[in-house]
Amino acid sequence: MASVKEVKEVLKRFYIETPSWAYGNSGTRFKVFAQPGVPRDPYEKISDAAQVNKFTGSRPCCCHAYSLG
Repeated sequence: MASVKEVKEVLKRFYIETPSWAYGNSGTRFKVFAQPGVPRDPYEKISDAAQVNKFTGSRPCCCHAYSLG
């Protein structure tokens, strides 16, 4: 069995990613449930992801279906 110290060392290397689609409206294929404050462009989405990282340390993953060019 691993010691507490060993477990802590492994957890320090463990990263949680949040998908980019989580920073937007949610819904199903039948209806989108709009929310206030949803990012209007990829730059706002990246800004939102940066705030989540600042407070939680989670790592956002790629921005799906967006072009920054």
